[in-house]
Amino acid sequence: MKKILFLFLSLFTAQTAAAIELFGVNITNADAELFRKAITARGIQPANNRVTGVFDSYDVKSLFPGAIELYIAQDQDTGKLAFVEYCIAPNHRMRIHEVLTNRYGGALEKPGRFLSDSASVWKQNGVEITLTQYPRHACMSLTYAVVDRLNALHQRYASQTNNSLYPEFAL
Repeated sequence: MKKILFLFLSLFTAQTAAAIELFGVNITNADAELFRKAITARGIQPANNRVTGVFDSYDVKSLFPGAIELYIAQDQDTGKLAFVEYCIAPNHRMRIHEVLTNRYGGALEKPGRFLSDSASVWKQNGVEITLTQYPRHACMSLTYAVVDRLNALHQRYASQTNNSLYPEFAL
């Protein structure tokens, strides 16, 4: 199982001196539509047909052991990818952490509010890679965020008084 997970991370998280790639796409300057096409070219389909144009969800259970779901978000103004986030079964944390450390170097370790949660953060070429373990949670997350675009998404969301732009977060 470790070999399968390592193979997955090797194939789908290639790094060069100038770029971080997922599914063969440079996420630093990727158009979200190109990224969607790269995902579906691998046979991965939207979960529950949730492709909204801003936030998408994909069923990746068949991609590698422990994978549950993949989320992507785009900057609405530019159409560029803002973040990619995997939801992964928590029993794979140590192996994923090892692979990311081998690839990107030592992580900044951030303790959580509880003993059972924590985050490891790597920063590469404008992309923040975060492996988060949540307390009493059914999954952990592995997030690749293009920092400036994610910040723009946060600002846009905060400026919306009725959350109409983000129906997933409407109260």
